[in-house]
Amino acid sequence: MYNFDYSKLPIKNIQKIFPIAGGYVNLSFSVDASNKKYFLKLQPNTKSNFFDYELSSLKELTDKNIPVPQIINKGELDNNSFLLLEFIENGHAYPESYRKLGKIVANMHKNINSLNLFGFSHNFNGGTIEF
Repeated sequence: MYNFDYSKLPIKNIQKIFPIAGGYVNLSFSVDASNKKYFLKLQPNTKSNFFDYELSSLKELTDKNIPVPQIINKGELDNNSFLLLEFIENGHAYPESYRKLGKIVANMHKNINSLNLFGFSHNFNGGTIEF
């Protein structure tokens, strides 16, 4: 596990930080602070611009009224790039939830690319891992 000086994050009153498993490129954490919860992504040994493509994707999705976590901040922490987002709690999946998700995904594919092509306007491989 990496050790970072979390006091340098732009969050006041950090109470707990928990690792979240599942990612293969970034380190992910939930951060509890002052009655608010955040999602923190860290990419070891990278500059603060590592998450720029992800940020532009999230902003474009937001502009198209597609629900995504709110962007809180991004930067560099002890020579590691970080992205701080709103934490979204797990919910229960109901049949209506699946219908709503299907409509959101269809809307995204219909409206996100003005050139009527697949993919996003820029190519990014997600890090140094290649398949």
